[in-house]
Amino acid sequence: MKSSFVYSILGIPLSSASTIRPRQTDLQTIPSTAKAPNTFHKAGVDLERGQPPQVSTPLPDQYRAKDIDLPFGRILIGNTKYFQAGEMNTPTGIIDEDGKVGQADYANQSACGIPDNVYRDSKVAIHPYWLKYAGLDRMCLQDVCIGIFTMTDDMIAKVTDICSTDPNDPSHCATPEDIKLPRKKIQTIYHYKGNAADVPELQGSQHPQPIYWSFAKCLGEAIPQPPYKAPGTNNWFSAPLYPANNADAVQVALKQASNNQKSYPAKGWPTYDQ
Repeated sequence: MKSSFVYSILGIPLSSASTIRPRQTDLQTIPSTAKAPNTFHKAGVDLERGQPPQVSTPLPDQYRAKDIDLPFGRILIGNTKYFQAGEMNTPTGIIDEDGKVGQADYANQSACGIPDNVYRDSKVAIHPYWLKYAGLDRMCLQDVCIGIFTMTDDMIAKVTDICSTDPNDPSHCATPEDIKLPRKKIQTIYHYKGNAADVPELQGSQHPQPIYWSFAKCLGEAIPQPPYKAPGTNNWFSAPLYPANNADAVQVALKQASNNQKSYPAKGWPTYDQ
C-alpha cells in the first residue's frame, strides 16, 4: 500500500552502537505490558482493511515539529531482518498475526508493549543506536514510523520494537541501518506471489537484498486501528489520538528535517548534507 510520503535521497555516515545488547534488555518499562492479554481492544469495533479516512483534525502539539528530533526524511540503506518465531506479540510463536481482534493482543513481546493488531503488519524493530536521538518513550509514540521503498513501491511501518545486536542471534541488526520487519511486509512490497512459506526470498533470517528506508511520520496503515483507539480502550499508545491527516504529517516531517539541520551540529550528529 502506498504511503504517499515525500522522500529525498540523502546519504548518512553512521557507526554501529558500541554496546551489544539482546532484544529488550535495559529498556524502560512500557505501561501496557502490565495489562492482561486480549484486553486492549474495544469489543465490536472492526479493523480497517484499507487506508483510514482522512480527517481535517489538526495534529496535537506533541506530534508537531520540535527543535530537535529523530532524523525524519533522511534516507538509509540496510538489510531487512525477519522477525523469528516467538518475536511477535503472539504467545504461540506465529510470525504474522492472523488479524483477528482479541486473538493476537499480547503486548509482552515487543519493547513498546503494543499488541500486534494495533498496526497489523505495519511494525518494525530498529537498532538501539537510534535511542541516542530519542528514548523509547518517544519511539513508541504514534507519529514515529519508518518509510521503506523499492524502485517500484513504498510502504510504511510503525516502530514498535528494538533489535538485538547480539551476533549469536541470526536475525540481529548488525548496523544502525538494519531493520527488522514481518515477512508479510516484505512479501507485499516486493510483490512476491503465493504462500510466504514457498517464496525463497522470505526464508531464513533476512531478505537477500538491502532496502532503502527513513524515519517518517506515520500515515495510512501505520495509524492505530479503530478497535484500539475507540473510546473506552484506555490505551496509552493511542492517546492523544493521532489523526489521519496526511497533509499535516508530511508538512511536519519536512519542518522537522529543517529544524534538525540547524540543531544537529551542537550534538555532533551528522547533518542532512553530510
